[in-house]
Amino acid sequence: MRYFNCSLVNRKDGDWLVARRAREVRGSLLGMNDVVAFKLDGDTPSYMVAFSPKTGYKDNHFEDPRASIIKGQMHVSCCSFQLVSPTKWSGAHQCILKLFPDWSVQSIVHPIYGKNGGSLIMNEGNEKNWLWFEHDGKPHMVYQSAPFQVVEFNDYFEPQKVYETTRHNPLWQHGQPRGGTPPVRVGDEYFTFFHSSTPWVGAKRRYHMGAIAFEAKPPFAITRMSSLPILSGSKNDRWVQGLPLVVFPCGAILRDGKWTVSMGVNDCESAWIKIPHEELLQTLRVVA
Repeated sequence: MRYFNCSLVNRKDGDWLVARRAREVRGSLLGMNDVVAFKLDGDTPSYMVAFSPKTGYKDNHFEDPRASIIKGQMHVSCCSFQLVSPTKWSGAHQCILKLFPDWSVQSIVHPIYGKNGGSLIMNEGNEKNWLWFEHDGKPHMVYQSAPFQVVEFNDYFEPQKVYETTRHNPLWQHGQPRGGTPPVRVGDEYFTFFHSSTPWVGAKRRYHMGAIAFEAKPPFAITRMSSLPILSGSKNDRWVQGLPLVVFPCGAILRDGKWTVSMGVNDCESAWIKIPHEELLQTLRVVA
């Protein structure tokens, strides 16, 4: 059993860590993945709640959760897929779980955007790493980083407006930035921590973590961005032969001037890093 690629969210009842749970299944190379939430007592998980929905699809996986509070309700976006054979999958589909306070699933939403279809089997291609946040009372989603695209949705998660800008930090030379942590507003900017990757050994890749700040108003253009990785995947952490070297940020909380960023490490375990906000700003290059 492995718990990794964890998000982090603060609710009225405290902090929760929302993680991907990978379980071995006899006869399957991919095993089974679902999502669980851990109530935190300070820095220590105190108990766990499993909440992956029943969808009617055989071998329906949920992984890489990102937790956001939108219009006062908990939403967890996931990458969902179905195993069609012990070694073959259906492709990556983005869905949103709307949750009751006890973490039971109220409904599952399948936003139609990009290559994402209206159900698990209706995609036109893979979709991963959508980052949801609330802005001016409406759901918004960071779709991609280059060009930087933010999409406004209505309450039914139907796309309404697309904002696309091309600001970028040319000093970042560590792979294409991808989501990431759900954006957190700080003054007139939103901040998100992203992942990227570069070739490592054979077909495996090494992942890196950086940060982006963007305007807290349309068109949501990037204002600051990392030039060098904050973290990179390492064999000094727990690692299993054959896996990539991974840092995969999925959640962030800013409290008392300090960020707590949660992430998966080497597809093996969960971790977080604490970064003073002022120190983070010193590492970011202003983009104009």
